[in-house]
Amino acid sequence: MLRAVALGGALLLAACAGTKVDNLVSTAPAPATLAAPPHSIAVVVTAPRGASRDVARTQAALARQLSQMLASRDFTVVPAGEVSDLVLNCRILAAQSGNKALRLLIGYDAGMAQVQVDVALNDATGRQLLGFQTRSTTGSMPGAVAGLMFPVNAAFDLATTGGGIALGINQDLAARIGETSYRIDGQLQGYFKNQGWSYEGMQTVASIPGG
Repeated sequence: MLRAVALGGALLLAACAGTKVDNLVSTAPAPATLAAPPHSIAVVVTAPRGASRDVARTQAALARQLSQMLASRDFTVVPAGEVSDLVLNCRILAAQSGNKALRLLIGYDAGMAQVQVDVALNDATGRQLLGFQTRSTTGSMPGAVAGLMFPVNAAFDLATTGGGIALGINQDLAARIGETSYRIDGQLQGYFKNQGWSYEGMQTVASIPGG
């Protein structure tokens, strides 16, 4: 009975994990600015000055992922500052790699990995067409009190979580960045669909569990 209660509590806490989209605002493009469907886009990912190492690494990784994603959609991805039909602005609000051992042993947000991003899609004049915020988190693990369902050594596998990942990002943070990219992709897909514009590979956008 105690084991069942612990398992139920763990599942409830785990349900808080995933990637959420909030504060969605959308505006139709001005016909004079976008008379035809857009084909070029610039990706601008910014972070506060003096940001942590996790934020800086997230900034670099997210910029690379979004550029690759949009290129795969047959967009011409141009460097920031050059002329383009659209500009995708992403501002990193928070990023932390987390600590799996703390999540397993303590829980309640201790060691939680997260990425929070403010996103705006603008036209060439700077007019915002789409805006939203994403928050991706590992959620709260149950900690040692409800740890009966976890192997003893699961709390101490830090040496194997994300070793060798590019840019020195651990596995938890890399997953948060990946899910954030998918959510941004999905919101762009929805906006393009509403405008009657083609968005190459729309059917390949993944569904993120727990989002």
